[in-house]
Amino acid sequence: MTNNNTLTPNATLNAFASEAISSYGNGLAFGLSGTRQQIERSFNRYFNLGVAGANVTSNIDDEGGWVSNGQTLGDGFLHYIGESFAYFLTTSEDIVRGLTWENIRLWQDSPISKQYKGNTEKFKADARQAAEDTLASITRENFMGWATDRVPEGHLIREGSSDWCDNE
Repeated sequence: MTNNNTLTPNATLNAFASEAISSYGNGLAFGLSGTRQQIERSFNRYFNLGVAGANVTSNIDDEGGWVSNGQTLGDGFLHYIGESFAYFLTTSEDIVRGLTWENIRLWQDSPISKQYKGNTEKFKADARQAAEDTLASITRENFMGWATDRVPEGHLIREGSSDWCDNE
């Protein structure tokens, strides 16, 4: 697993856990590897961005009801598998949304923002593209035991349709 350089400006790479993503049903399991402190710091970052448990980071809508900030996959919990590895459930849409917001927040008061003066749509589009690029750069592993991503045969097996067993 590799660490991605999507960190806040004053953070060091050793402050955060290494990241990997695995397929999990209709979403993703986002794995964090490192010390307990690194894992929890990384999880808190993603939870605060609405990436981990987007359905539990909710706001009140105009009518006083609760609305979700993202998809409803995940429970907002960090699940430990051993002492140095944990995961949380999410979706690619929630990852991109959360990282886009983080990019906008980090870029707005930096020299980067000068090139976008008067062009907020390009600023948002570039922040989203950077988030999509970050998602694409995160290591893909099969730590949840699901078949390889984007393989039709693997999808059939994951969904319970096996070719080695005649269910008729």
